[in-house]
Amino acid sequence: MNFKALRLSRFLILNLLGPLSMLAQKTALRDSAQAYLDSAYTKYSIYDLEGQRAADTSLMIDPTFAAAWQQKAMPHLKNGDFPHWIELINKAVALNQDHWLGYRAFCKAVFMKDYEGALRDFNRDQQRAPRETLVQMDHTYDYWRSLCYLETNRLDSAQFFMQKSIDYQVKARDWTWTHYGDMFYLSVILYEQKDVTKALFYLDKSLVNNATFPDALYYKALILNELGRKNEARDIFKLLIDARAKGSRMNEDNEVYANYPRQIGIGEVVALQKALFE
Repeated sequence: MNFKALRLSRFLILNLLGPLSMLAQKTALRDSAQAYLDSAYTKYSIYDLEGQRAADTSLMIDPTFAAAWQQKAMPHLKNGDFPHWIELINKAVALNQDHWLGYRAFCKAVFMKDYEGALRDFNRDQQRAPRETLVQMDHTYDYWRSLCYLETNRLDSAQFFMQKSIDYQVKARDWTWTHYGDMFYLSVILYEQKDVTKALFYLDKSLVNNATFPDALYYKALILNELGRKNEARDIFKLLIDARAKGSRMNEDNEVYANYPRQIGIGEVVALQKALFE
């Protein structure tokens, strides 16, 4: 669709809807922009040049279409081009805070490592929609707040918010429905606070819900070794190696693009192996 045809299409939509309310006109433009984008994405990826052109075209139809601004921003985020990403995602947030403010906060925390900026966004969104909890990327806002505090070495606050996230999930259902990641990170926080007994308790809780979670296995072996329980640590380490060999991981959707706080890699595994077996 060339630019002249696009302008004509938009003009016809507005004139055909002349008798209708402004809201109906905006809805029609939004539906048209969404339909165009949906059709384009059956053929192209947002990461391709044609996919980006499709997002541009949808914004010509409806410049207030926040999702299209987010789609334009995404390749910059995944490529680490944060200045361009923030410029574009800010437009999406300005147009639809309900949908994109919490998402921006998550991206600031996980991709940009802008923990103060992420906290401001999470807090602002919670104030806008005061409920017991809000969720972004399968985790509570309290979970994400806790990770921001952990990464800035404010361990008391990190513990408070992760415990709050866990308590909410236990209250809503029970321990078996609590995300293993929450219990893992609480154990990491407790470990850094030198409370190894409680750290082991929450590692075991995490492993009940995900027995092959390599990061939890790593920390359990690490703590057992530090407690002088080397044989137990070696047994857990063997489970860690087996889990990694079978492809077990943290299972966060975006970990292929960015490391999560305290996420282990081959360096940590090799160092622990040397401590246990040499």
